[in-house]
Amino acid sequence: MEKGKLSEHDLCALIIGGAIHDFEHLGWNNAFLIETQHDWALNYNDISVCESHHVASAFKMIKENSK
Repeated sequence: MEKGKLSEHDLCALIIGGAIHDFEHLGWNNAFLIETQHDWALNYNDISVCESHHVASAFKMIKENSK
């Protein structure tokens, strides 16, 4: 691959990443969710709370819609 050129796989990854980035975001950051003991923080053990939720929810949606 030439420097500065993206493969079809790279482009696909960028599109998917962009589509699920901040999926179902509540508008609060990880620290706030952890401090308020939000369900997301409890579910993801206070580790990358928002990011974990975005990815898990996107995969769940994909799974449900692929039946």
